Amino acid sequence: MPFAWGGNEADGLKLVSRTRKAGIIASFGYLQFALAFVSGILLVPFILRRVGTPTYGLWLACGDLLAHSAMVDLGVLSVLPWLIAEKDGRQDRAGMRELLNNALAVALLTSLLYSIVAFCIWKFASNLAQLGETQRETIVGPLLLVIAATALAFPLRTFSTVLMGLQDVVFTGCVNIGMWALNICLVVTLLLKGYGLYALAAASAFPPLISSTLCLIRVRMIAPDLLRGWGRPSPPQMFYLIKQGLGTWMGGFGWAMIAASDSLIILSVISPEQVVVYACTLKLGEILMQLAWQLSDSGLVGLAQLYGEGKLERVREVVLSMLRIKLIAAGGVVFILLAFNAVLVSFWVGVDKFGGYTLNALLAASVLALSLTNGLFAPAATLGSRLQIGVLTLMQGVLNVALAIPLGYLIGLPGIALASLCSSLFLSFPFGVRILNSSTQLSLAQLWKTTLLPWLLRIAGLLVLAAIVGFWLPPRAVILMMVIAPLLGALYVWHMRPLYVGLPVPLKVRPWLVRMRLLPQL
Repeated sequence: MPFAWGGNEADGLKLVSRTRKAGIIASFGYLQFALAFVSGILLVPFILRRVGTPTYGLWLACGDLLAHSAMVDLGVLSVLPWLIAEKDGRQDRAGMRELLNNALAVALLTSLLYSIVAFCIWKFASNLAQLGETQRETIVGPLLLVIAATALAFPLRTFSTVLMGLQDVVFTGCVNIGMWALNICLVVTLLLKGYGLYALAAASAFPPLISSTLCLIRVRMIAPDLLRGWGRPSPPQMFYLIKQGLGTWMGGFGWAMIAASDSLIILSVISPEQVVVYACTLKLGEILMQLAWQLSDSGLVGLAQLYGEGKLERVREVVLSMLRIKLIAAGGVVFILLAFNAVLVSFWVGVDKFGGYTLNALLAASVLALSLTNGLFAPAATLGSRLQIGVLTLMQGVLNVALAIPLGYLIGLPGIALASLCSSLFLSFPFGVRILNSSTQLSLAQLWKTTLLPWLLRIAGLLVLAAIVGFWLPPRAVILMMVIAPLLGALYVWHMRPLYVGLPVPLKVRPWLVRMRLLPQL
């Protein structure tokens, strides 16, 4: 997205500072993706050898359980950075102290509520899944460790959100990277010493506690005035914070139901071993999908600024460009999954952990559907429709669970993936178009003509080719895959080149793309 300097010298300096900070945030984000790849992909075979497939499947299901319990914060800590940043821009230190004081009070109540909810859900889920006495004894100790550490971390997380609002990006980025590295070190070291699930619990529990404590120390160093002069928490201010976070909370809870319920459902209607199969088949697509969204979503702040200027026509152009970028990137992820996921999973954890070509195809289709709906949801929420998007995401999560239980029971793992695909296409997409239309006047016909149809016509043949390659490659043909992958990747990039025209490409990058014939000469 091009930016004009405009304004006075101070405005220009602010723009440079914000752009630099955005670049730092993006850089740390990609580093975290790299560490997530290490912990989420490379460590899994090591973990399976140390704890066993059934036990690890049980742990994954319990992790999804805790993801639901952690949603009791009602989105307050998610919106606090924005509120702090707004007060900081006005240089309202008293207002920032008031926000911090009341947010901490909400977080303390949340901590107590989380402990109760997590324990109750655990009792209900263990009875629903009909866990035996041995399974309960195996999981309850590590699970209680994580619950206790998470409850302690809730109030401390308030200070990390304050640093985000103050744009202390280097410190927070370094802390996040350090905690990812600590997580990996704890998993490897403690598993080698024979601690089993306690190793995974410690790796999950201690880094958030340490990072939040470091953020408290940092706030005391750079903004000590925010920790002084607190009064009693104000119930109206606490309610205001909860109200501000409600839309974000509903969206997050809906997403948790979409992303974190599958393991529990599989555990209930199929078996713990199949939880691992599903997770391993899904893992690459899950990581790459988030990576594909990163580039498009980095322009959301600029989109909000543009919308505030009242330039609706330009807003529509940017929304369409962002959607096109997301679809191109997500299409590349699906291309990789169809062609190489069977080989990668078989090489990574064994042929028996790949869920089959039908499951793989449905998971790939879900990546596209989720990317399409996110391409509608993200700009719509940025342009003010946060509550509507939150409600819609929550409805999608409920529908996903309602479909996954019977479909999983009837057709197994493919039914779980089919539920996600259906909830995205038949609920979120049509209503997402309607919500986006309310703020941009972009109709489904315009989206189809300008973005969806051209993308679909370019990518359809490539996806058929990728599926053929995926069927043709033997499961353990890693060397052959390494030969073919660069060629197919180059083919994808080259074939999609008409869709690059008109995208916001940095001026320093454009000449390279022109030389490679990916963009026309201006």
